[in-house]
Amino acid sequence: MLFFIGIFSTVVSVSFFALELKAVKKRKEIRKMVNFVLTDFSSGRIRNESLVLGGGAVANTIFDLYSTLDNHEQFLDVIEHRFPNEMGDATPLEWINKVETLYQDGDNSVSGYVSAYAGQQAENITVDHLTSSGEQASQFESRIHENDDVRAIDENGIITDYSVKSYGSIDSFNQAVTDHPESSHYFVNHELYAQLEEKGLLSSYLNKGIDIEDGGYLNETLRSEASSALDAIHGASDVADHIPFLGLAMLGIKSVRNTHEYYKGKQSGNEFGINVVSDTVRIGASTGGAVVGAKAGAIIGTAIAPGIGTIVAGGIGGIVCSMATGSMVNWFKEKWKWGDILKAQYNIGSQFINGFSQHMKSTIKHRTLPYKEVQSKLEIAQSIKDKYRKQLKPYSFKKVSHSAVLAYLHESNLSAFLKRINNAAEITERQLLDLCGQAAARQVANDSHKKKKEVASRFLGELVLTSSYLKSDFDMKRKFGNEIHMYEKQKSKNPNHPFQFSQPSDSIIEGIAIRSLFNSPLIDVKSTYYKKKNKALLGICIITLLIAIASLYLYNISS
Repeated sequence: MLFFIGIFSTVVSVSFFALELKAVKKRKEIRKMVNFVLTDFSSGRIRNESLVLGGGAVANTIFDLYSTLDNHEQFLDVIEHRFPNEMGDATPLEWINKVETLYQDGDNSVSGYVSAYAGQQAENITVDHLTSSGEQASQFESRIHENDDVRAIDENGIITDYSVKSYGSIDSFNQAVTDHPESSHYFVNHELYAQLEEKGLLSSYLNKGIDIEDGGYLNETLRSEASSALDAIHGASDVADHIPFLGLAMLGIKSVRNTHEYYKGKQSGNEFGINVVSDTVRIGASTGGAVVGAKAGAIIGTAIAPGIGTIVAGGIGGIVCSMATGSMVNWFKEKWKWGDILKAQYNIGSQFINGFSQHMKSTIKHRTLPYKEVQSKLEIAQSIKDKYRKQLKPYSFKKVSHSAVLAYLHESNLSAFLKRINNAAEITERQLLDLCGQAAARQVANDSHKKKKEVASRFLGELVLTSSYLKSDFDMKRKFGNEIHMYEKQKSKNPNHPFQFSQPSDSIIEGIAIRSLFNSPLIDVKSTYYKKKNKALLGICIITLLIAIASLYLYNISS
């Protein structure tokens, strides 16, 4: 019995140890890939956080690039299949040099990559078309298949293989047909289909057993997506870093348009700055990053809206209106003029001076910060990551890929960023309350604490009454409906009442919310990826090994 226990324990210990050795190797591969996609193209340093990318910004790492794209699966598909060995072991800096080499080698080199992109996009469109027609369609595992590109299976189980082409001339297509006599079904770009139809070649090919269908895509459009992006970045090298070709093709014109127009003199420096940052919160923040540096924050503050620039810059100096910062108003003399306004300010402000309602907090989070967009992107990212689940498990025998690492990092980044948004919303509430308290302290510096709290309540009441975000609270409207009505009625006659702010309330709230988000700690996108060793498993190995040694030792003694 002791002998069998010893042998069994030995087998278990060795098996677990071998499994852990394999896992250690896989974790090392994952870390290497993580470092690769997080390496800054320009500096060569590994960056732990993701940058915010606006409408005209350019990615600094492969991960930035992936995060900014709208269609992540399309990007991963091209990386995995169209160029399975392209620059596989290259550093990010070598990827940059690749772009320049394309131009140094002449038009033929650039054209080859543009054609490859057009071909890949044509295949994607064909698969979508066949799938929408009720067939099971997929691209061949190898994107350099000898003859065909897409396989479709209809409802009767009949298999049809298609060759997908995107050409500008009939001669190129005729040569392709000659070179691949085993292909009998084609999808071609719309322009080519029209040319073949006009010359009667569709029926001619059909008589030879070759069926040609209109793919509906335009060769010129597909090629321009890639070539325009390449030309823009190559030409704008003085104002932006280069990014890998595959990313340029996927980004298309969208992310480089502003840089390109600035370089060509179609935008002024000011317009360029505003265009770059105008979508920062909507687009950039949704990638799960943060603006780096005070300069970027200042530009964003002034670009979003004039009022927000003052708030993002910090302090309340320019926010509180001069009328509110002067000496106390003689209420006995002026009460008839502002009585209903003052009453509404105080009653509503007192209601929320110790904290906003849940409805108000939720409104700030959903309307001033990109919560919904990030949540939506997170759900998509989670579904993509699930497809690579086995690749990401250290103990799985499935080989890990750069695509799996990108999907994993993006999901982790968005998840962490959602927490930052929640935290920023809470900070915004506290800072708005502090703002009203500071404004009161400036106005009644020498008065009692009770008086300061009363004045702070009036400032807060004014903020709530004039903000579409805070005023939307239904319970507040029901409870203070009469005060709100009288406030608005008197305000229409006497708009220059006390306790106003120099900027619109919504701008103040937006500015503080954005500042809170920018000031929150950067996300370390590497903080959650796999540890080097599984101490628990190593512990089991040691324990089972000790059991094996003890059992075999006792067996030898007893025998």
